[in-house]
Amino acid sequence: MSIFDKPVSITEIIREILASNALYYSALQSGIANYAALAKKVKPEIEKRTAHDVDVGAIVAGLKRIANNIREHEEEQNRLDDLAYFEQIADDNLNAITSNTKSSIKISLIGNIVNLELKDEIAYDQLSNVLSDIFCRATEYSLFQTCRRLSLFIENEEFSNTRRPGSAKYLKKIRKGLSKITITIPSNNEFNITNHQEADLEKNSFRILSFIVRLLYNYQLPLHDAFITSNKVVLILSDKDAAKTYEILRTKMSGQ
Repeated sequence: MSIFDKPVSITEIIREILASNALYYSALQSGIANYAALAKKVKPEIEKRTAHDVDVGAIVAGLKRIANNIREHEEEQNRLDDLAYFEQIADDNLNAITSNTKSSIKISLIGNIVNLELKDEIAYDQLSNVLSDIFCRATEYSLFQTCRRLSLFIENEEFSNTRRPGSAKYLKKIRKGLSKITITIPSNNEFNITNHQEADLEKNSFRILSFIVRLLYNYQLPLHDAFITSNKVVLILSDKDAAKTYEILRTKMSGQ
């Protein structure tokens, strides 16, 4: 080795040896390799190339580093394969939607949303009175109900203008910095359709819902909350994720 040659690391030499020996590489890739035994097998070749004695422990460390890289690469490749598969399913669902339905889908984005989570002890049959105590006048909000909680989503400015003093006694948590995306799927009445076409519209609704869910998964778009009916999807996201999510949905669903 010339004094001008760049020193080659033990790990790089191990990579070269594995590249030329399918048996060693396969054992490492499958996870069945005994690192100490494999290190002893490749040790003479490494020492030949470096012209130095090499500690078995250093070779084991190099083998483990390479094995981790192989696993990380395979996991990433599997993730990309899954992403491509689900993307294809989502595209197939969207392509199957009739153009009449697709052109009638409405998507809106409203920012500066506040999430008001009501206290657990408030029963659903008390909700009307509770809302009257929270707001001093009629106001627009979205209400999400599950078996364990009641949440209101309202524009921050509207909340500030209509909130009554003392309303905090009903509120468990207030979270700001949210946005709301609403996707409205056309209803039967909007099309004035026949019974035969109605079945197609119902299929279109399911396809759109499936497409939206898979799109959120494919692009790893984080949700704060969601509400889904047969003709409407409401997505609650952080302000920082909302614009990106809206643009992806708008672009994908309009076919642009």
